Amino acid sequence: MDQEEELERLEENWNALGEKDPMWAVLYDPDKKGNNWDPDEFYATGSEEISALITYLTDLGLEPSGASALDFGCGLGRLTQPLADHYELAIGVDVAASMIDGARARNTRGDRCEFVLNVAADLSRFDDASFDLVHSRIVLQHIPVDLALGYMREFVRIARPGAIITFDFPSGPVPGVKGFVAKWTPRAALNVLRRIRYRDTSVMEMHWLPAPAVSAAVADCGARRVADRPIPAAPGAHVVSHPFCFVRS
Repeated sequence: MDQEEELERLEENWNALGEKDPMWAVLYDPDKKGNNWDPDEFYATGSEEISALITYLTDLGLEPSGASALDFGCGLGRLTQPLADHYELAIGVDVAASMIDGARARNTRGDRCEFVLNVAADLSRFDDASFDLVHSRIVLQHIPVDLALGYMREFVRIARPGAIITFDFPSGPVPGVKGFVAKWTPRAALNVLRRIRYRDTSVMEMHWLPAPAVSAAVADCGARRVADRPIPAAPGAHVVSHPFCFVRS
């Protein structure tokens, strides 16, 4: 499947998720399926995450503030809105029109937030050196590896010199039976299992790449790795997430 076909599939899938159960699709919790997220609780998790991110970046000796921040894969703007409390402008970008519409409808930060639909294998709608922070959280894992690497390279292009680039991407499957199944079962078969498990035609795929390969791809574009740290897999997950932090050279 080529990139254009992959993008069409991603757009269709996430647009459907955004229409049916957007908060659960953005922030998975088995108890919240069926539009059972309380909106205030949902958005509070975003404020908590961004507060923790700002503290973490500050502890690294960085300065997480400036004119503009990009939230890649923004969904309903769960992280975009609190980013606007630290940057003059926060822009959320997503592949699903339903998510963008929902983010705009729920925006409480006014003109400090913008939400942009982007159905492309790049971020060419944004100029070089446009952002002081480029951030993505639990998004790239749902994108096939070649496309995800392309977006990571675009993160570097659109970051200003000295800007911070933060994202996470799974480094591999968890040990044991669940990880073995995830590693060796063809994607089409896994998607059938996901449809059965969640009783839904839309699926949230999981992709991974060893952390050194991710670091090399981003560093080759002109970013300096500041930190990355593996974190334990979430309960029930079949991949191990790996957060990365770079500074644009």
